[in-house]
Amino acid sequence: MSLNSNSSTPQRPLKGSWEASLFEAQELARRNDDRTVAAYWRLIDRLAAFASERRHAGSGRLQLFLEEALFGVQSYLAKRGRFHEAADVESIRIEKILDGDALAEWTLNRAKLLSWQEKNEAALDLLFAHLNQYPLSIPARWLLFDIYIDANRVDEASAVIDDLESAVQGEIAHSEEDALSLHKGLIWYLRSVISLTQEAWDDAFTYFECAAQESDAYADNWHMLYRPLIFSGQHVLASRALNREESEASQRFWRGLSGHYAGDTVGSKIEWEQVTQLDIEQVWVRSAVDWILAHYFLGDEKREGLELALRLLNRPDTDPEPTMLIAAALGWSLRGEWGHVRSNLDFALAGYRANLQDLLLPKMYGVLARALMDEEHAAQFQRYFRQSGI
Repeated sequence: MSLNSNSSTPQRPLKGSWEASLFEAQELARRNDDRTVAAYWRLIDRLAAFASERRHAGSGRLQLFLEEALFGVQSYLAKRGRFHEAADVESIRIEKILDGDALAEWTLNRAKLLSWQEKNEAALDLLFAHLNQYPLSIPARWLLFDIYIDANRVDEASAVIDDLESAVQGEIAHSEEDALSLHKGLIWYLRSVISLTQEAWDDAFTYFECAAQESDAYADNWHMLYRPLIFSGQHVLASRALNREESEASQRFWRGLSGHYAGDTVGSKIEWEQVTQLDIEQVWVRSAVDWILAHYFLGDEKREGLELALRLLNRPDTDPEPTMLIAAALGWSLRGEWGHVRSNLDFALAGYRANLQDLLLPKMYGVLARALMDEEHAAQFQRYFRQSGI
């Protein structure tokens, strides 16, 4: 795993240009400057005033600037927790200034923001209208499913899967079957999630296995199954799923965690020690957090886990990755640096919201926080993490 970045710093755009106006708004957003929204709106209003033909002329660069500004202000408002404003950005005339893929993405963003405000019925209306036009939209299907699962409306979540299966079967008749492997994999994966929520553990394993047979999106990501199985105390099935994990660092960390929750103190320590002996340069990038966590669960006395998290966060020309911010927060908690814990979690949460990933940080890290922190502080920081879901 390389810790170096070869990115070069981009040149500043010419003063007074459209690029400069967009760059200014983006820089203000990075600094959480209160002038951000006004900077974006100046650019949006000027570009939206042009006729659509002019914005799309040539390479369509004016339309692209408008789209970047619109998504930029929506992202900034979401990051700052101003979800109502983010959902309502240009809601009246959005169909006059966006079309195609941009309008589809905007619709999904708005549905997600509405769900974050617990306006689920409004979000569902948007999603059903979107699916009437794009019946095979994976992001829309997934979001629709998540809204139902979070609301414990399992029957309706199951109906989403059945409807997707019907849409896929209808499409197979006039398309390449391989082109729909991701959709078929999603059908099996969502059935696995339903089974997990119903504690039908064997069914969950079988359905995920089917998903992995259909698509590499699941064959390469067995952590989507073994993590919830471990947290649910299903250690035998989790071990079977872990056999499919190709990363040694990830497999050993999670085997250790499974043993930890099963009461095997000696076995879990052995697994984690094996992880810490791996050369970090040979560890897969996606397994870096598991390498760090193994150090944490052993106490991280030499700060090796925390130091790696900080190095990865401080790489030049890259924005802090939310997952690594969470990892750093957990590392600081071992040292009782609660101010650092809070600031890292604040930045991680802002990153999740800015990217419209989720309203809160993943439940998994909340569980790990409870394992690593004392009871009082673990309770204090649970507000950052989802309390439900897989």
